[in-house]
Amino acid sequence: MMCTPTSPAYKQHCTPDCKPGNYYHGAQKNPHTCWVLSVSPLVGAHPARIQEKNPLVSAGGRYKPPNCESRHKTAVIIPHRNRETHLRHLLYYLHPFLQRQQLQYGIYIIHQSGNSTFNRAKLLNVGVKEAMRDEDWDCLFLHDVDLIPENDHNLYVCDPWSPKHASVAMNKFSYR
Repeated sequence: MMCTPTSPAYKQHCTPDCKPGNYYHGAQKNPHTCWVLSVSPLVGAHPARIQEKNPLVSAGGRYKPPNCESRHKTAVIIPHRNRETHLRHLLYYLHPFLQRQQLQYGIYIIHQSGNSTFNRAKLLNVGVKEAMRDEDWDCLFLHDVDLIPENDHNLYVCDPWSPKHASVAMNKFSYR
């Protein structure tokens, strides 16, 4: 059974910060999605608030739609060091964003400790290995901690023909 507008997550995820819209998600219309999200300037949501807003996310940042079988399984890999406020801000918006797309997903935050030069590429390599060891994901999304998805037309699913860069336009400096 595929997800429908009657699923319990529908009301939870189409909140005042988004207006429901219809567009095609694969071959199916997805009534859960929003056109444009209203993203507040960097708020640094408290971890308890993120957890409260996303009760269906299990430990380790995993989610599976409760009343249907997802058509896509996506791992989101986020390299991170010393950007706690950005990370909380991203997670505050990213979890509901991915849930509205009815994805089965896991978020992997790969943290670099120490004071050496930040090595994003190495962290992404580690993230891919860890994610693939946990699950046979359909799609791996390599995500920056300071890029917030602002539009549900940005689907976090993989194109079978070629890789894509998800950042079409970004508000680079207003999310400080």
